Amino acid sequence: MKQVKQVVLIIQDVHLEVGIQAIPLFPALAGYCVGLFTQLGMPIYWGMGILIIIWIYLGVSIVSCIIHRHQTVVLSGNTFKLQKKTLVTLDVMMVVLWPIPVIVWALTDHDQATSEKLLIDVRIDPRNITWIRDRGVYYMEKQTPYVTLTMVSNIVILFAGTAFCMAIFAHMFHTLRKDRDKRSLSTIRLIRRSLIVLFVQV
Repeated sequence: MKQVKQVVLIIQDVHLEVGIQAIPLFPALAGYCVGLFTQLGMPIYWGMGILIIIWIYLGVSIVSCIIHRHQTVVLSGNTFKLQKKTLVTLDVMMVVLWPIPVIVWALTDHDQATSEKLLIDVRIDPRNITWIRDRGVYYMEKQTPYVTLTMVSNIVILFAGTAFCMAIFAHMFHTLRKDRDKRSLSTIRLIRRSLIVLFVQV
């Protein structure tokens, strides 16, 4: 799993720093890209969709790594010990299901003409940021309840995922202490040290 994370991080860096080079214009829901891919004609929301999917897979690889490490710590007979088939199913579901909303958004979102209409409509954003036309391929989004809900849900998912990972680490340390009679002291020390390293890396 470490190798997967490293590969995903390299792909992210190449796509973000070379492919799209996205420059957001917060608090306006707008931005522009000056990267190679967008200059060659890739729609900006495709580029952003690919970036979000990369981030999703980075999160998937981290969560999967923690779950698999958890399964090596808990012993047989533990309530949270999962079967190998269940672990494989969980991995497949995370890989397949999580990117679907982003793919739908990237393929169905509005085109450049819609961004242009929103850009010149002062009711959408009175800050007059029409200068972004000269900077590169640009994107403008209208503030809607759906967009607000999406932002809030992303924040909730982030905090929920963090809490989930923290809970798994807490359970692993608890299991080590609880089952200390079933392992040698040296093994417990090695496992504890590896968990600390993994926690710091995450």
